[in-house]
Amino acid sequence: MTALVPMKVLPGWPEASYSGFHVLVLCVLAPLAVAVLFALIGKAPGWLRARHAEEVEEEIADPDVTATTSVVAQPQRAELD
Repeated sequence: MTALVPMKVLPGWPEASYSGFHVLVLCVLAPLAVAVLFALIGKAPGWLRARHAEEVEEEIADPDVTATTSVVAQPQRAELD
C-alpha cells in the first residue's frame, strides 16, 4: 500500500504503516456510512408525513393532528413602541 500512497514521517517519529483494510474503511466505507446517515435524516420527515397520511386515509389516525404541526413553540416577536 505504501507504493500507492507514499507516507513520509518526520525524523524521530516511528514509521507509519497502514493496512489496505484501514485505507478502505477510512476512504470509502466511512464516507458512505455518513452519506447514508444524512440521507436517512433528510428523508425521515417525508416518510413520516406519508405514513400519517396513509393512517388518516385508513381512519387509524386523528385527522386534526397533522404531521406538519410542530411540537416546538414558534418564536415570539417583541412589540416595539
